[in-house]
Amino acid sequence: MNLTEIVAPFLRFSLFQLYAPVISIVGFSHPITFAIITGHNMFSLSYLLVAVAVAYPVLHNKVWVLPAGVAVMWFVMCVLIVASLNFSAVTAVAAVLPHGWLEFFAIAYWTISIRKAVRSGNLPKPVETPTFRDYAGAITKPGRFIAIAKTDLHMSFKAFKLSFKILSRSLKRNYLVTLVLIAAAALVETFITPQIMFFVNSL
Repeated sequence: MNLTEIVAPFLRFSLFQLYAPVISIVGFSHPITFAIITGHNMFSLSYLLVAVAVAYPVLHNKVWVLPAGVAVMWFVMCVLIVASLNFSAVTAVAAVLPHGWLEFFAIAYWTISIRKAVRSGNLPKPVETPTFRDYAGAITKPGRFIAIAKTDLHMSFKAFKLSFKILSRSLKRNYLVTLVLIAAAALVETFITPQIMFFVNSL
């Protein structure tokens, strides 16, 4: 099994499948491609904000680990994707670094901002949700089981809305700065990275 066969399943379940046909028609170094990559990366960043709001009631002060892990995974996946296109490992790293460090810095900045927001104490306290023992004890009592599930869902949804509202308000400026960094990285990725790849590959 080669690297292409390993990476392919991950790409099938990504948004890459939606815009790959468009990029294949207009070409990679094209304004439309730049808009697509920028929009995709900004959407991913927004998704991280929602993910943090959802995970906060459970992880609380450790919730910043979530975007930090995604940042590392994002960088590794970019290297693997380029390497799977039959480029050497050196070419893959050289292709990812110019825009990759900007993306990594953007997410690192975003992660630090989230960590500061969490430690500011403005977010709600962790939610006391029903435990597995509570559910197991009510397994033979459908009415009680449903009541526990409803309470669990209501408390979790309430905590999510409050966490998202506070994070959105307190991180508004940080979010805009991160979006600018993401757009700059997309600009480099679209118009400069291909030139670097072919130059390094020709050496």
